[in-house]
Amino acid sequence: MKLAVIDNENEVRNGIILMLRHNFPEAEILEADGVATGLQLIVNGHPDLVFLDVEMNDGTGIDLLRKVEHRSFEVIFVTAFAKYAIEALRLSAIDYLMKPIDPIELTEAVHRAIEKMDKENLSAKLELLEQNLKQLTGGNRKILLKDMESIHLIRIDDIMRCEADANYTHFFISGRSPILVSRNLKEYEDLLGNHFLRVHNSHLVNINFIARIDKTEGGSIRMADGTNIPVSVRKREKLVDFLKTL
Repeated sequence: MKLAVIDNENEVRNGIILMLRHNFPEAEILEADGVATGLQLIVNGHPDLVFLDVEMNDGTGIDLLRKVEHRSFEVIFVTAFAKYAIEALRLSAIDYLMKPIDPIELTEAVHRAIEKMDKENLSAKLELLEQNLKQLTGGNRKILLKDMESIHLIRIDDIMRCEADANYTHFFISGRSPILVSRNLKEYEDLLGNHFLRVHNSHLVNINFIARIDKTEGGSIRMADGTNIPVSVRKREKLVDFLKTL
């Protein structure tokens, strides 16, 4: 396995290399310090996995990836970016590590990359990342959802609700068929944003699609599409308090 580390900070780059050599002694490790040298490294070295700094002296990691004609490798971004940009990375399903690098998190990231190595998905993820970075303060953010057959780029504002199904999540989306993804509901509760509320252990709803709240029979929500969603006793007070702020 070939691992590449592209970062303009010598201390960070050397630290990552030391950790990789300690935990993956069988791997061949390549290094570069910027966009130009990184591009040459990728073209000539053909790495399987690239640790890529977001901001470098001669451009960004995204700039570099745009220049690569055939992206036959996994990417883990390395960044000191603020929370808003991290959100864009997460929505785009691209792995990342925060500086300073934690050795355990780095090792886990490599193992995740080895397990998936879904190289055909990288272009779609990068396209979505660029869109989300442009829409950080707007209402047009998108999320990448992957089912058994396809990769879907979905506007977050079009998601009406999410429903848990063991370790899977059903996405119900305005104007299209539901999507079933193999990630649990908790991950999306943290990711989708403030206008999504967890009203039940199995249900996460977009408040913009709530038609009414019924108080009878323990409480439920009628969604815009006519679906009735139960509200747990523990979540009811939080829902009422939130709606008072609108």
